[in-house]
Amino acid sequence: MPRLRPPTVADVRANKGKYQYTMMRVENWDELAAAEAAGIDMVSVSPEMMVEKQFRSVAPTLFAVPGMGLYSAPAATDDYLR
Repeated sequence: MPRLRPPTVADVRANKGKYQYTMMRVENWDELAAAEAAGIDMVSVSPEMMVEKQFRSVAPTLFAVPGMGLYSAPAATDDYLR
């Protein structure tokens, strides 16, 4: 049965140990649309992408988490700790 809405934090907590969510990093609108079409549960996206008005029209059922891409992350351990 297809989802009609994204899972909520309460859904994720209630399903801990019962359901394994699928998650992936998306970098652009085409990847976001593909994740939605594939039935992925959660995505990591850039904060800029997440605040765009078109986000929910492209991905109405995805749980989204803002995050940095692998290559935009700090290079040194000290940078992470700071």
